[in-house]
Amino acid sequence: MKPQTKRFDWAQVSQKLQQLHLSVDPVPQAKERIETAYRERAARLALQRLLPDTAATFAALVFTLGTEHYAIELRDLAEVLPFKGCMPVPGMPPELAGVLNLRGAIRPVVDVARVMGLPIAKDRSPGWLLVLRRGSLQTGLLVDQVVNVRPFRSDDTVDPAHDGTHSAISYLKGITADNVMLISAEKLLSLSFIKEGPL
Repeated sequence: MKPQTKRFDWAQVSQKLQQLHLSVDPVPQAKERIETAYRERAARLALQRLLPDTAATFAALVFTLGTEHYAIELRDLAEVLPFKGCMPVPGMPPELAGVLNLRGAIRPVVDVARVMGLPIAKDRSPGWLLVLRRGSLQTGLLVDQVVNVRPFRSDDTVDPAHDGTHSAISYLKGITADNVMLISAEKLLSLSFIKEGPL
């Protein structure tokens, strides 16, 4: 007797396969949300590549005056030297520490702490001389200690006018979140005894 061949119900098999497909496929709403999130992320990444970072980054030398931290842009400095003294100039304001002979040229030395209106400690260390350069003009800046060189971003500083408590606000061009005060080289060079000459 010939055995009977079992017939497959292809319609039933197709229905089960369709049900299995639906069980592993995300629900339409979730799938649409995922695709939308990927499209938005791709658009953001493309926009970041197209738009340049407009915040200027610059390097500055950080130094101390008393307990406060200040900085000046490296591009304004010619060199940094240990301060070994200078010759006082009679009749000049106390902000002018004196003059010194720097490689055959007489240069004024500005006591930055006095310019900033800071108290001067009796046991003040000799400090450091920052040689400020602007064109052919070179001026020595007397500071207490040199800390380091670090990068700054223009959008990381706030306008010093917002901090009306500082006595030397006119010589600052920005204050960072960690209270490093950026000094304006142009403002220091605008001091009358520098423009007119100490001698």
